[in-house]
Amino acid sequence: MRKYLRRWLPKQETLAGNRILARCAPWLQAPELWQLNRHAVAGGAAIGLACAMIPGPLQLLGATLACCLFRVNLPVAALGTLVSNPLTILPLYVLAYHLGGLLAGSDLASATMPPPDIRWSELFASGASWLNWLHTQASSLLIGLPALALVMAGLAYALVHLAWHLSTLSRIRRRRRRMHAD
Repeated sequence: MRKYLRRWLPKQETLAGNRILARCAPWLQAPELWQLNRHAVAGGAAIGLACAMIPGPLQLLGATLACCLFRVNLPVAALGTLVSNPLTILPLYVLAYHLGGLLAGSDLASATMPPPDIRWSELFASGASWLNWLHTQASSLLIGLPALALVMAGLAYALVHLAWHLSTLSRIRRRRRRMHAD
């Protein structure tokens, strides 16, 4: 598993040579951020998928800060943030919205009501109705995004541990076969 990851992950020197990341070089030099062991890779994958649910361009920054905090593999986390991209962001947010609605106990009919009309003569009341509408719409998403991030992080962590374990077992079996063949 390590050999495969070493081929595909960027080198520490490559990222340190990047002019945008050069200011962060002292923090990026920590050897724990570049380790290729089961726990570091699983943690990096979990952080990457969790940070993929952060809206906007702050995903990589969030993943970097979390990796520095938890001392897990940074390149794996950076690759994990690519789960949310222009092709997948809408399905992920729809899934998060429905998950949030399910967790909040709201029914889908009330969550998809049309926005209220703006009454210019009663602007304060109209603004209050708009805030109420936004609250009903956004609460499902605000609950669903962290919930989906936690589910994806947990699955990533478990799947990396499982894949690493199966890879180790396969390597041990091959070694035993070679020893018995000699």
